[in-house]
Amino acid sequence: MTPREQELTALARKHPAWQVWVVECYLGGPVWCARPWGRTRPVLNAGSPEHLSEDIAGREPARNGVEGPGWVAADEDDVITPGPQCWPSRM
Repeated sequence: MTPREQELTALARKHPAWQVWVVECYLGGPVWCARPWGRTRPVLNAGSPEHLSEDIAGREPARNGVEGPGWVAADEDDVITPGPQCWPSRM
């Protein structure tokens, strides 16, 4: 398993309600992405697995009695698309 696959596996285990993937961009490096399983929104994008995990944690409902922001309603602002310089690279 590659280091990238290990990071994806760790994210998926930490946030099982979220589908996670990475887009390899020709310019700017990888974009780490996530969305709740079975939903098309919100789609979260981040520059690192750590930042993606933080973003997901900010969207998850409260756990163990700890208050949290809960789910944010899906709207146009929930979808962040990479700029035109982000094209999948060939592997």
